[in-house]
Amino acid sequence: MPKWTDEEKALLGTDTDAAIGEKIGRNQHAVTVQRTKLGIPAFQTRTYEWSAKEDARLGMASDAAIADELGVSRPTVLKRRQALGIPSFRSQQK
Repeated sequence: MPKWTDEEKALLGTDTDAAIGEKIGRNQHAVTVQRTKLGIPAFQTRTYEWSAKEDARLGMASDAAIADELGVSRPTVLKRRQALGIPSFRSQQK
C-alpha cells in the first residue's frame, strides 16, 4: 500500500472513514487505522439542537412536514418525537 500523503492525512476526521476512503482510493479499514494511529477523532455528524417551540410542533403535523419546515431529515424528527413520547400526527387523527 502506498505511503500516506500529507493531503490524504489532512482529510482524516473531516468526513466518515468510508467517504474519505472512497475519495482517496483506500478502504474504510485503512482509513480508520491511519486516523486512529494519528490520534485524530472520528468525524461526528452535527446533532440538531431542538428548541421548546420546535418540540411543541412535534405531533401537530406530519414528521415530513416538520422536517421540511426545520430543514432536517424525517428520521431526525421521528427520533425526537419518539424520544419525547409524542404520538404521530396520523395516529392522533383517527
